[in-house]
Amino acid sequence: MFAPIIGPENEVPLVRDLTLSLSLRHEAPSDFDATTVPKIGVHWGLWEEFSLRATWGESFKAPQFQQMLGSSVGSLSTATATQDPFATNGSTGVLLLGGSNRFLEPEHATTWTAGFDYHPSWFTGFELSATYFDIDFVDRIGNAGSVLAAFANPAGFEGVFIRNPTADQITTYLGYATQVVGTMPADGIEVIWDGRLVNLATQRTRGIDFNAAYEHDTAFGELRWFASASLLLQHERRATATAAPLDLLDTIFNPVDLRGRAGVSWSKEGWSALAAVNYVDDYRDIISTPNREINEWITWDARLAHTWRDDGEPGLQIALNVQNLFDEDPPFANNPIGYAFDSQNASGVGRFVSIELRRTW
Repeated sequence: MFAPIIGPENEVPLVRDLTLSLSLRHEAPSDFDATTVPKIGVHWGLWEEFSLRATWGESFKAPQFQQMLGSSVGSLSTATATQDPFATNGSTGVLLLGGSNRFLEPEHATTWTAGFDYHPSWFTGFELSATYFDIDFVDRIGNAGSVLAAFANPAGFEGVFIRNPTADQITTYLGYATQVVGTMPADGIEVIWDGRLVNLATQRTRGIDFNAAYEHDTAFGELRWFASASLLLQHERRATATAAPLDLLDTIFNPVDLRGRAGVSWSKEGWSALAAVNYVDDYRDIISTPNREINEWITWDARLAHTWRDDGEPGLQIALNVQNLFDEDPPFANNPIGYAFDSQNASGVGRFVSIELRRTW
């Protein structure tokens, strides 16, 4: 529902317009309890150039079929004394579980945002906006984290990291696996790591998104300068209800506190081009001993395109795209999987060139 409450014709001081939006969604999955989630939005235009906005809502998402009934693999392996500071006899026998989890429950979230939009009349073509967001998940479906991080500091991994398990616990967790690979460690199973999908007790993410752009005409075409940035203030997760909360912001395999993109685009008579720079801030490797810094990553993208128009409407377009123009290597990260970068925050693909052909009717 969209409800205009105040308009310009009402001539209310500091309220050029005020609108309210309301929505309600009801779901009744066959395998889970029915739920109803609301969403409310407010837009307040103080004057023609400047407006405030805010939203609040709840969400519900049931686990997918594959997440519940896909395969679950158990892996028997041995951790070295370097990986496990508490290893006995120089090594630790480990049972690693990964994959689906038939006991998953739906995830819920409460989200609210607040922001502004500014389009100054004295600076034609310029626009500026910012949005604060706060997302609070309950029973978020995901993985608890890295077993190497748990070896280094088990606090916060209670319930998924079990040291010196009992015989009954070993039997139970082996039973969760549809397939077990590897050979039994010499000292037996001394640690169980439940890396399957689980309902994380809580996860909260807060931050601010910024966007700015300036568009203007020149003798050689239309230029548009743009910049965007995302500043994360919090990314905290609690694996289980009894586990301590983990501050994961700015750590390996997790979101960094600052990333951005800026550039300029040009267009004239069917031709267009773009150049942009991408920035990922530095962050911490908390798995290595001692902890180390992972450097910032800066890459450039470029695009050149031409569009043939049919009676003034866009028709056929051909474009050349280059990602990571200067083939910048991702910063080194001591990834235990075996490749030396953090795939959550960087890419090992390198320079990627593509040709795009598009037809619009």
